[in-house]
Amino acid sequence: MWDGWPDSGETERRLAYTPHGKTAEEVLRRWWRG
Repeated sequence: MWDGWPDSGETERRLAYTPHGKTAEEVLRRWWRG
């Protein structure tokens, strides 16, 4: 999903602080669970 983002690693942290972070957290949790 973050293929369009320059730095996916840093972007993940940024999303956590953004209003859309709630949705991002759910997505990231799925990624971490594998």
